[in-house]
Amino acid sequence: MRASFLLVSLLAAVSFTACTPAEKANGGPCGSGNTCDDGLRCVDDICVAGGEGEGEGEGEGEGEGEGEGEGEGE
Repeated sequence: MRASFLLVSLLAAVSFTACTPAEKANGGPCGSGNTCDDGLRCVDDICVAGGEGEGEGEGEGEGEGEGEGEGEGE
């Protein structure tokens, strides 16, 4: 009985260890300084795929509005 409990415990520990992603890899813990492998970013101490992020862009738009202000006009 005791031997089977130890065997089950050992198998459980091995399976949990085998499923843990490596540091800096997708789904794994971030490295020191919140670093991850290329294409990944650190979010809540976990490396995740880049997706949407910071960047630059251009655009045009139209709008109408009303406002109040103080000042002198010509």
